[in-house]
Amino acid sequence: MGERTGQRQTGYARRMMPFADLQPLPRQLRHPAVRDLAWTLLAPPLLAQCACPQRHPLSASDWAGDPGRLAAWLAGLDRDPSPLLAWLARLTSRRLGLYYEALWQFALRQAPGVELLAANLAIRDGRRTLGELDILLRDREGDHHLELAIKLYLGPPQGDGHDPAHW
Repeated sequence: MGERTGQRQTGYARRMMPFADLQPLPRQLRHPAVRDLAWTLLAPPLLAQCACPQRHPLSASDWAGDPGRLAAWLAGLDRDPSPLLAWLARLTSRRLGLYYEALWQFALRQAPGVELLAANLAIRDGRRTLGELDILLRDREGDHHLELAIKLYLGPPQGDGHDPAHW
């Protein structure tokens, strides 16, 4: 993103990571599922620049205007994770992608200023499934479709990770 935590964010960096100052928070949380949720919401984007306009799913939430509210919500969940655990108990699969989607769905349902319109909405032509919309949400900037994916990459133990050829 070109800007570091603690610097004033503008433009693309702010739209992709409105919570840069909270990035240390996941390491401070005790409950594993709450840490996972915090990481999901606070991890920086993989790409510094994209050909198409991008935005963080919570960039038009009330949390983006007051990141301390998000931090307080996560701290409250860390003290009592039962709402998150009840939500995750509905999962019938241990697949990482479905867990990641469930974490986003939980957060978007709780986010002030965001309305989760649909999740995992199948697109069908008769009996044939053409695809699925992961998330449809509404916020003060309009209606948005999110496709969620989590990708893990392994890098070599040496080096600083800045050279894409090493991944």
